[in-house]
Amino acid sequence: MTGFTVLVFLAETGRAQAPLSDPDLPVRRNAIVRVYEQAAAAVVNISSIRVDPNRPYRIFASPFGSDSGTVVPRSKSTGILVGSGVVVDGQGHVLTNDHVVADADQVTVTLVDKRQFLATVVGSDPLTDLAVLKIQTEPPLPFIKPAQSSDLMIGETVVTIGNPYGLSHTLTTGVIAALNRTIEFEDKAYLGFIQTDAAIHPGNSGGPLLNIRGELIGINTLIRGGADRIGFAIPIDTVKRVMGDLLADGRKSEVWLGMRVEDLSVSLQKFMLDKGLATGVVVAGLYRDSPAEAADIQAGDLVTQLGAVRIDNVDGYAHATLGFSPNEPVPVHRVRRGQAAIVSVIAQSMGRRSAKRLSRQLFGFDVRMRDGLVTISNIYPKTNATKIGLFKGDRLLMMGGLRIYTLDTFYQAVVHHQHRTEIRLVVRRGERAFQIGLPLALQAN
Repeated sequence: MTGFTVLVFLAETGRAQAPLSDPDLPVRRNAIVRVYEQAAAAVVNISSIRVDPNRPYRIFASPFGSDSGTVVPRSKSTGILVGSGVVVDGQGHVLTNDHVVADADQVTVTLVDKRQFLATVVGSDPLTDLAVLKIQTEPPLPFIKPAQSSDLMIGETVVTIGNPYGLSHTLTTGVIAALNRTIEFEDKAYLGFIQTDAAIHPGNSGGPLLNIRGELIGINTLIRGGADRIGFAIPIDTVKRVMGDLLADGRKSEVWLGMRVEDLSVSLQKFMLDKGLATGVVVAGLYRDSPAEAADIQAGDLVTQLGAVRIDNVDGYAHATLGFSPNEPVPVHRVRRGQAAIVSVIAQSMGRRSAKRLSRQLFGFDVRMRDGLVTISNIYPKTNATKIGLFKGDRLLMMGGLRIYTLDTFYQAVVHHQHRTEIRLVVRRGERAFQIGLPLALQAN
C-alpha cells in the first residue's frame, strides 16, 4: 500500500483563544468549544534537531512519503523535525510520536503561551511510533486525562488539536470512521489504528485525538496521502501500555512466545471458512529453547486464538502479543491433525540475549556498535545473509522502514520482523549506501 505520509512538518505556536464577552456565550459554548477550552493548554509544539555528523540522515525521516528509503550522508547536515505533543500528567510528561524525536540531539517543547523548554527523551519505541518526553515547569502544566479505546464507537464525535502547517493550536472535528485498521507499507505493519475523518495534516503528528468529553483516546500519527480527511491515530489503550514501559525502562518490553508463524494460503483459508472452521496462522517453526518449544507447540500447528483474541493473520498474531506481559501464561488455542486444544505458553521478555539468538537463527548474522553505527560483526556460513552478499563490516542503516542507530533499535526490528518472509535492508559499505532484500528463514546456527 502506498501514498501514506507521516505527519511531520514545521509548525509555529500561538495563544489559546481569549475568553469572549457576549450575552449569548452560554448558548454558543457547545461541547466542542468546551473541549478546546479544557484541552488546548496541554497541547504543545515539539521541535527536534539532529546535528551528529556520524549518523545517517533520512530525508524527513518518513517511512510513508515519496522519499521513503532515501538515505544521504550526514557529513554537515542538520535535520529538523517538528510535530505536536500532549501533556499527560502533572509531572511534565509529554506524549508524541517516535518519528518526531528519534535520534535527536536536542528537543524543544513550546507551550501555547510561547514559553519554550528543553525536553529529555524518557523513552521511545519506533515499532509503535511512540515517545515520552519530560519537561520541568513551575507551576505544573495542565494535562489531558487518558480515557480508553476498548469502548470506542464508529460514528462518535472526535476532536483534534495540533499545529498543521504552522497554524498553532488548530482544532478540527470529525467522527471515528473505522477501528482496528492495519496500515501496511513495505515491511512495516501498523496495527489496530483508529481511522478518523477529522481533518489532520502535516504538523499534527504526535498530537491528541480527543473524545467529546475532552479525554485522550489516541495519538495522531498518519494520514492517507492524496486523500481528503483520512487520518489514523494510535489507540490510547496501546499508548498506555507502551508509555508504562517507557517510563519504567526507557523502552517497550518486547514479549516473545518463540514460534514463527505464517498466513494460511488463500485457498486453504477459503476452504476452512466454507466449512465453518476456525482460521488462524500456521506455526512454520520454533526457536530453540523458546517458550513455545517448552509448551509442546509443533511446526504445522494451527493457532486460532491467543487468550480472548481471535487470530486471522500474522499481523493479528503480532498485535495480540502486545496485550501480554512477560512471565504471563498465554492460552494458545491450537489445532493439530483436526484436534483442538488450549496450551499455556509462558510469555518471555525479549531481552537482548534472546534477541541476539533470534537474529542469529533468523537473519544469519551478529552485530555490534562501531564508530556510532550498527555494524555486522559476524556472518554465519550457508545462510541467506551470505547468499545475498552481506559482509562483515557492513553498516545497517535501515531495516524494513525502521531506522537503525543503536543495538536496541536493531533488536527491536528483529523482533518486529520475525514473521516476515523477507526484509529490506539499507546497508552502508564504505561511502556507498544501497538497498537489498534479505529472505528470512530459520537457520541452523
